[in-house]
Amino acid sequence: MINTKDNPQLKFKKLNFNNLICKARVLLPLHINFEYTNMNLNALTAISPVDGRYRKSGKKLAGYFSEYALIRYRVRVEIEYFIALCELPLPQLKNINKSIYTSLRTIYKEFSEEDAHRIKDIEKVTNHDVKAVEYFFKRKNLTRLT
Repeated sequence: MINTKDNPQLKFKKLNFNNLICKARVLLPLHINFEYTNMNLNALTAISPVDGRYRKSGKKLAGYFSEYALIRYRVRVEIEYFIALCELPLPQLKNINKSIYTSLRTIYKEFSEEDAHRIKDIEKVTNHDVKAVEYFFKRKNLTRLT
């Protein structure tokens, strides 16, 4: 038990968990600030040991698990899903020219970090990651597919 009388500058919030079998009081320091917004990425500030301590050996995983990879895979899924829908006998997509499939696939095959930044910029406006990809396609003039 911490005695706050010995250290008056410490302020604690008392929490009482009455519904627990073992009734206990938890004291949480109110003076601790957990906002670390201006930290540089290093082994101590990384969100997980994979990004920090094991960054060297885990670097190859960035192509699969980074934010960039997530966006690239999302772009690929959206394109392949659209192509799959075009293969169905849907009246709304009957006029889509199948020759564009190659150019659509080129978008994710040649996807760059700059493209990912564009999508992140769009996402700041839309507040929606998938919608940002849709707008990214529109900016690439993919609305004229017939």
